[in-house]
Amino acid sequence: MSRFKSFAVVSRNSARAYKGRSLDVRQVGKELGVRYVLEGAIRSAGGQLRVNAQLVETESGMQIWANRFDGPTTSLFEVQDQITDGVVGAIQPSITHAEVERARLKRSSNLTAYDLYLQALPHILSRDGKRAINLLEEALRLDPDFAAAAMLAGQEHFVSYHHQVLGSSDLDLKLGRDLLQQVLPQCGNDSSLIPGCAGMLMVLREYDRALDLASRAVSENPNDSLALGAAGIVNLFGGDLSAANHYVLRALTLSPNEYHAHGYLTCVSHIRMAEGRYDEALQWAQRSLAVSPNYTPTYWMLAAGNAHLGRLEEARDYARELLRLNPDLTITRLRIGQHARDSRRVEVLFDGIRLAGIPEQ
Repeated sequence: MSRFKSFAVVSRNSARAYKGRSLDVRQVGKELGVRYVLEGAIRSAGGQLRVNAQLVETESGMQIWANRFDGPTTSLFEVQDQITDGVVGAIQPSITHAEVERARLKRSSNLTAYDLYLQALPHILSRDGKRAINLLEEALRLDPDFAAAAMLAGQEHFVSYHHQVLGSSDLDLKLGRDLLQQVLPQCGNDSSLIPGCAGMLMVLREYDRALDLASRAVSENPNDSLALGAAGIVNLFGGDLSAANHYVLRALTLSPNEYHAHGYLTCVSHIRMAEGRYDEALQWAQRSLAVSPNYTPTYWMLAAGNAHLGRLEEARDYARELLRLNPDLTITRLRIGQHARDSRRVEVLFDGIRLAGIPEQ
C-alpha cells in the first residue's frame, strides 16, 4: 500500500505493536494518528486458508470495505497474490470515496486545499468540468504547489479540448499545457501524478513520451488502476491495441468503482470499435452509459457502433442525444481533438457518426 503516493501508511513496526491485542479501532486511530485501519484475520482448516480483511474509518468506526479470500494452503503464494490484488486494488478508491464524503459534510468556510481537490472529484464523474476546474483553481490559490490539483485541473482542460465539449477552445489547450509544465518536474516516481501527465502528453501528440510515462507509472505501482487506465488509453491512441486492452481491463478488474471507470469502459468500447467488433463495442458503451450518462465519448461509440451495424434508427437517436449535450459538435470540430498515430482508430468513429447524422461542418 505504501506504493500509493496519495496517502501515507504507518510503518510495519508501528502496526505490529497491536498484533494479538483486542482494541477499539478508534483508540488505534488516535494512538497512530491515522484515519483508516486495515485489519484482518487468517484461519486454516482441512488444507484450506481463509483471510478476512476490512477497512475501517477510525473516527466513526464505520466499515468502508470488506472482502474474503480463500485458497488451499498448498498454494500460499497464489493466495497472497490474490489478497494483494484485492486489497490494494480496492483500498485506494475506497479511501477516495470516503474522503469525498467527509469533504461534502464540511462547511465551505472550513475547506482546505485538499478538501477542495476532493470536492472536484464528483464533478469530474458527472462531467461538470467547469465546476471541477473552479474548485481546483481555488485549491491552487490556497496552495500554489499542490501538484495533484494542478495535474487534475490540467487534465480537465485537456479533456475539454480532446473531446471538444461545449465551450472548449484553444485556451483549454494553452492552460492545460501550462499546468502540465508545472507538474512534470514534480512527477519523480509519484505514480499518482505520472498517469495524468501521460494522458496530457498524448493529447499533445507526444505519443512516445506519453507511452514512456505510462509504462513507468505501471512499473512503479502495477496495482494502481489510475496508472493502468492511463496506460490503456495512451496505448489506444498511440501504441499497441492489445496492450491497451490488457491495461484497461486490468484497471476495471482491480477497481470497477473507480471515479474514472466510465472512461475506462468507453476505452474498451473504442478498442472494440477499432477491432471491428461493433456488437461488443456497444455492450461496453452501455455499461459506461449506466455509470455516467453525460460522458459524450460514450455517445460517439453508441452512435457509430449502431451505424456500422446498419441500425440507423438507433444510431440517429444517440446522435440526437449527443447533439443535445454538445449542440456545436461537428465531425470537423471533433477531428481537432481526436487523433491517433494510426488514424484508422479514430476514422472508424468519424465514419460511424457521419452515418448517424452528425454534420460534417
